[in-house]
Amino acid sequence: MIKIPEKNNQDSTGALVNEEKGNLFEFLVAQILSRISGVEDKFFHDLNPDLKNNMAGYEESLRKSHPELISLLAKMANQTSTAIDNFLKNNNILINNIFLVGKIAANFEKEEWHEADLIIQTNLNTLIPISLKLSKDNSFMNTKSAGAKSFIEKYFLSFDESEHLQLELNKEIDQAHMQMAHRLYQLASLEFTGKFDQVWSEKWSELPGELPDEYRKIVFINYARVAELIHKQLITLLKLDRDKFTSSLPPLCGMGDNQIIQVSCFHQQHIFKSVEIKEYINFFYPQVKVKILPLKDNVSSFDILIGDTILQIRVKPMNKFTTPSYKINCSIRRHKD
Repeated sequence: MIKIPEKNNQDSTGALVNEEKGNLFEFLVAQILSRISGVEDKFFHDLNPDLKNNMAGYEESLRKSHPELISLLAKMANQTSTAIDNFLKNNNILINNIFLVGKIAANFEKEEWHEADLIIQTNLNTLIPISLKLSKDNSFMNTKSAGAKSFIEKYFLSFDESEHLQLELNKEIDQAHMQMAHRLYQLASLEFTGKFDQVWSEKWSELPGELPDEYRKIVFINYARVAELIHKQLITLLKLDRDKFTSSLPPLCGMGDNQIIQVSCFHQQHIFKSVEIKEYINFFYPQVKVKILPLKDNVSSFDILIGDTILQIRVKPMNKFTTPSYKINCSIRRHKD
């Protein structure tokens, strides 16, 4: 089995740093915002003590591995908190309490709020979900991850054709995966029995990043084929009913609930750049232009232009490429003319 430990370690370390950085950023924004609003005592009273200990652990870990991130996170959290506070005050909204989603009692949450990171309890006892995005300037921000074998049926359910298209897509995914497996077995001079089996796993990796270039190319061509199938189906749906298609896109952009406020903090080369706050109406205003951009050859992603926002749809393996299942990663960024 081919192994590239250095790359695996780098990927694992990077994922851990991003998780720690993201969790600490959310916590710092909530804490600073509660302090600005004069409800810091309430915030900590309702906070799980274990969570506070976890955040201290994240900070200590980052201080050892990436000390430059500590001051950057503090600055970004300060700027983001101030921007949220100004936005709420401009809309005559006062904060009564702040909760971290997933860290609070279930009765504060709705399924649509799973895209949110904070819940603002206002002075009128209403709840406002806040989605926090931390991203490099001009980069795509992840908004949704879904399974390819339920993607069309789940997110384009309003179309009567969604079930049929999903079944068609799933059949094509299985066929494409079988052809990919057959080609890889031929390349490896192994006997193909109709699926990836123990013979493969004993000799080769099941992770695409650990394969030689010629093998990896075959795997990525398969991802591109699946992306092409989804691209065609979405074009079909757009042609059938533009309004219905457009109304299906908000959850893919991280706006599954029309009350969610999306707050994006941008940085570049460890320098804070800007904070951008968008409401549902900023994405999906009346007569917003929607266009599915052309598919590029041998690329496992494509873009949908929504007003001044680009929604990217990318096909990736769930984990191991040896199973015929894929995830659809959705991400957005500002469109540059």
